[in-house]
Amino acid sequence: MLVWVLVHVVLVQNTVEGMWRYLRMPQNQKELVELLKDNGDARDERVLHTLCSVDRRHYCCDADTPYVDGPMPIGYGATISAPHMHAYCLEKLKRQLKEGCRAMDVGSGSGYMTVCMALMVG
Repeated sequence: MLVWVLVHVVLVQNTVEGMWRYLRMPQNQKELVELLKDNGDARDERVLHTLCSVDRRHYCCDADTPYVDGPMPIGYGATISAPHMHAYCLEKLKRQLKEGCRAMDVGSGSGYMTVCMALMVG
């Protein structure tokens, strides 16, 4: 019984957190980055600063909801990844993306990650 309760709590919690990610609708880049920080997707100050500096609305076709934390179409059957995925990638790459280093983004799609990486390496 205890195992079932624990499994249920974990599944419900993850579902609620997943739903909250889509229900909380940031209205601008700053609010989006605050959401990513609150969710634990972005923690590093350099990553947070970079995400604040690159406004997602310039890379999305849908001008009404560019700040939703989900993938969005950018045309030609391609999508821009969800902001939490951008944050995750930058968090994983932060040690390699140091001032003066070089980076290459293969399959850059919208170019959002390329710009973020460029800002992090200077």
